[in-house]
Amino acid sequence: MARSTSAPTPKNSENAAETERIIDRLAEELRASGGVDLPHSYFVEEVRLRLAGRDLSALDTDQAVKTLIRGWKPKAAPSVFNAWAMPEQV
Repeated sequence: MARSTSAPTPKNSENAAETERIIDRLAEELRASGGVDLPHSYFVEEVRLRLAGRDLSALDTDQAVKTLIRGWKPKAAPSVFNAWAMPEQV
């Protein structure tokens, strides 16, 4: 018998929405502390990579912010990003 997948269960959609809010918050905190002018999407991806495999429902977000920010350094200089993202301006 095939299971209907037309609508997600409310619990799953609530968890997904909460996870996205946590990731967005962590990305904003990381961006604010970084001192680097990169797009928000860069920091969202950085947070996703760092949190890969962790259960966010049990995550203390304040502790996660401290852990993510501690020792964070951008992987490339802003000039490298600008050359990649805006080659016509370099």
